[in-house]
Amino acid sequence: METPVVLLLIGGLLLLIALVGGGMEVKGWLQIPKIERLARLFCGAAGVVLVLLGVRLHEDSQSKVGPQEAKQDAPEVQFFVFQTLSQEGLHMLQAEKTRIVINGILVGYLIVTPDFPALDLPVTVAGPGMHSYAIETAVNQTENGQTMQVSCSGAGQINVKQGARFSLEGRIRQDGSCPLWLEEKVT
Repeated sequence: METPVVLLLIGGLLLLIALVGGGMEVKGWLQIPKIERLARLFCGAAGVVLVLLGVRLHEDSQSKVGPQEAKQDAPEVQFFVFQTLSQEGLHMLQAEKTRIVINGILVGYLIVTPDFPALDLPVTVAGPGMHSYAIETAVNQTENGQTMQVSCSGAGQINVKQGARFSLEGRIRQDGSCPLWLEEKVT
């Protein structure tokens, strides 16, 4: 049971005791002895406090859930992130594993190799509009018999629409840095 419900039940029972004054039995499993006036006042005050606290906690929990429910009521939107190895990447036996995070949530990985040079990742978000992304890629490529590993990353925002397609783009620069970004492709 949730805390607000427990508080409301106990508070209600204490108020009942304060009003009736005890001397009750509920089907043999709960017996409330007759109580004096001071104890009844204490039960009444404690019951009021617990009922008010239960109501307040319930209202607080509803206000925290409210905005999330509103987001859930918005139409979900599905879009795609895709990655394709370039001809140069195929020639260098390049393999890439990309971790994709949308709105702070890991949505999946894209893993492309010469055997699987193109891949789509469907992503569903709460609604259309601007959404943040963070991407990280580990690139392994072989050139002249030597394997080299490069780490690339990027972050930004994309404007999502139903069915949109975003290509994973990146460049390994001469200085060794490797920025990544998502670029919308019009189909």
